[in-house]
Amino acid sequence: MEDLTLSYLKAASEVAHQVNTIQTDINNLNMQLNRCRNRKTTASTCTILGFSLGWLISLIGVAILRVAFHFTASTFVILWLFFTVLIIVGGTLLDYKITKVNKVKQEKDAANLMNIINSRNDILANFLDDNSEIVSKVPGQYFYPIAIDYFIEVLSNGRADTFKEAMNLFEEQLHRWKIEDMTKSSMIAQQQTAANSAAIRTSSAINAAANVANLMSRR
Repeated sequence: MEDLTLSYLKAASEVAHQVNTIQTDINNLNMQLNRCRNRKTTASTCTILGFSLGWLISLIGVAILRVAFHFTASTFVILWLFFTVLIIVGGTLLDYKITKVNKVKQEKDAANLMNIINSRNDILANFLDDNSEIVSKVPGQYFYPIAIDYFIEVLSNGRADTFKEAMNLFEEQLHRWKIEDMTKSSMIAQQQTAANSAAIRTSSAINAAANVANLMSRR
């Protein structure tokens, strides 16, 4: 029975690793999809700065023309307003065009990613169907590489004689891992608290020394 269990577990381990690889790929693609959907589609800061620079150049250009051709103040204002309106309208149209192009590209990229994700999901579903007999031998809550590989290890080295014993050992190990993580997090928090306290004490000492120096200097 043990050999049969190990045989199934080794096969299940190979399947679990393949499933994990495909699922990781799907998760990464989903993150790319979220980034794609949240991507900014409006004009960039460089484009906005370009508009501002164009407005400034038009102002300088009109000022130069006024000096060269002796424009009146009213003509100068009219020309400046004309170029300002021209830049605003042109900038608005350009911003609209950039936004539209970026939006179309964003939708296209998102659609391509969705097609890839759907394809990966189909691959995963077909793979699980093809290996359904092997998958069914391991309880669903343990069907991941770390758990199955642990079962194989304890059954192979004699620490467990049955699959049930292997599951119990894994639950105990899982609990120890959680305790270790909690302990590690607690130690890190304590170290940070100690470091903050040390920084506060150092700051207080510096302030106290500065106050003493100020008092001494007043005498």
